[in-house]
Amino acid sequence: MLFEQYKDYEYNLKKMEFQLKYHTLKTFFEKVLSLYLNFGIFANFERRRQQTKIGKSEIYCLTQQNTDFLIEVNKKIL
Repeated sequence: MLFEQYKDYEYNLKKMEFQLKYHTLKTFFEKVLSLYLNFGIFANFERRRQQTKIGKSEIYCLTQQNTDFLIEVNKKIL
């Protein structure tokens, strides 16, 4: 059991090193998607802030919540 877990760990480690060294198609699309979502969310909040005149601290809280959500989504994808 422990040996199988170690083999899985070793495989995942090599896979992560490969993905960091060589951007595979999957990692490329994940990065593009996360950048698109981050900038899209920020632009939407900035536009909404200008329309409703809410404070920047509220925008920061909303952006932080979405960033935490995106981190969780990326963990599930990987």
